[in-house]
Formats: sequence, C-alpha cells, structure tokens
Amino acid sequence: MHCPDICPTSLSQLAMLSREFNYANHNYVFISVDPKRDKLLPLRNYVESFAPDFVGVSGTNEELKMIAGGLGIQYKVTSTDKEILVAHYVTLSIINPNGILVGHFRCDFKVSEFVRSFTSHQIFNLR
Repeated sequence: MHCPDICPTSLSQLAMLSREFNYANHNYVFISVDPKRDKLLPLRNYVESFAPDFVGVSGTNEELKMIAGGLGIQYKVTSTDKEILVAHYVTLSIINPNGILVGHFRCDFKVSEFVRSFTSHQIFNLR
C-alpha cells in the first residue's frame, strides 16, 4: 500500500496482539482512507501478510468520512497533479460486539500490558 511507515508499524503491532490473544474471537479491520490507490484485492493481500485474520476495507469518500467521524478519527487527503498526500493519526479503535466504540489506543503499546489491561476490563469475552 502507499503508507510507508505508520500503517505497517501499526499492523505489525496488531499482529503481535492477535498472536498474544491466540487468534481469539476478535476481528481486526484495517480501513484505508486512500480508496483511489488502495484497491480491495491488493489491500486484502497487504493486511493478510501481517496476520491471516486481518481484514482490509475502504469505501467512498463519503463513507470514510462517516466512519471516521463516528470513531472520532481525523484524516486528510490532498491531491495534486503529481501526487496524493494522506495525513492521518495512528488511532486504533476498540469496538465491542454490539458495535459500540469502547476506546482508542495508539500503536506504541506494549502487547503484554495491553492484553492484561484489556482482559481485566472484560470488554470482550475472550474464550
């Protein structure tokens, strides 16, 4: 994909988290905010290269704005004749099985501490 550092770093961290949870019944969804360049099949292959249970999605600009707004996430896509620039924060969202946003975290977390905190709050039934 076209993000050189932030996205692969975040996906690598999430892959470690997925392994720590032993691929428990959690869904990991990567949302590309660059639908002009990130087509679905290459996007799927890209995220699955980090972990087989990852899903890659995108949408129209209107759909992406709606999702980002609902999650409290900001991004900006700027196009020129020569390039497309995408500015975004690294925000990972936790959504419970009822579709309710229960929190955000950054990708610079320590996996073991996150798992301990996550399971102690019993946001999800892990087993």
